[in-house]
Amino acid sequence: MIHSSPTGLPGYIRIKFWSNFIPLLLISEVLAAVSSLLLKSSILLLSVAVVDTFFLTMVIAAMSLYFGIIYVNFSAESFTRMPSGFGGMVFMIASMIFAGAILLLQSHAFWLYFRDGVGWGLSVAAISWKHYVYLATMIGLSGTICLKSTGAFLSAATARISYLEEGPQVDQS
Repeated sequence: MIHSSPTGLPGYIRIKFWSNFIPLLLISEVLAAVSSLLLKSSILLLSVAVVDTFFLTMVIAAMSLYFGIIYVNFSAESFTRMPSGFGGMVFMIASMIFAGAILLLQSHAFWLYFRDGVGWGLSVAAISWKHYVYLATMIGLSGTICLKSTGAFLSAATARISYLEEGPQVDQS
């Protein structure tokens, strides 16, 4: 079925990624924004939640595509059994570890933000500009890691599906 696609394997992987990423992004961004507004978070925390949600959703969509190719299960009786299989569990654990690592990377910058009192309702002027630069650097580093990881998962998925479609190459010499 994949061979009948006019886009080829890399195009097929990209289409599959975007068709999963966009609905996940819409749902997750609405949840992140509404929950931040309901909690009456500052505009900075709301912005960081929206940015982090964007990058993490991108990586998780790419991870799901990759793990779906690695741990394919054609013998499952129904789609509801797939997430509870071995590949589904590995994907869920890997995505939780990745999200935790990204949030841990930003945790020190947020600790400084709250330590200086801005998170407790004090004036924004009370925090040093260095803290904002540090926070922006950590968020930028997190975004870069997420973008690189997304590319790595998509290229690994393309390589794996190419290998499965072509089969192992045996040297005839």
